[in-house]
Amino acid sequence: MPVEVALSAWDRLDGLAAALDEVAADRQATLARHRRSFAVVDDDVTGYLYGERPGLAAVASVGHDVAAARRAVTGAVGRPGVR
Repeated sequence: MPVEVALSAWDRLDGLAAALDEVAADRQATLARHRRSFAVVDDDVTGYLYGERPGLAAVASVGHDVAAARRAVTGAVGRPGVR
């Protein structure tokens, strides 16, 4: 992999990682708002927010893919890991 291509990929991965961080923060804020809207949070609400709509799990899964891609780029150009 040419160095220019690898560094371009690294930059795109940085952008994707920043977008994932924003999505995760937004999802957490939404969950916090929903939890505060109930006097008592029962298991059905928690199950709905976390189980049936596993947004954070999806974000984490893509985050793992980004980390794997960064390791591949690092291996290709020898750039030390960041983040």
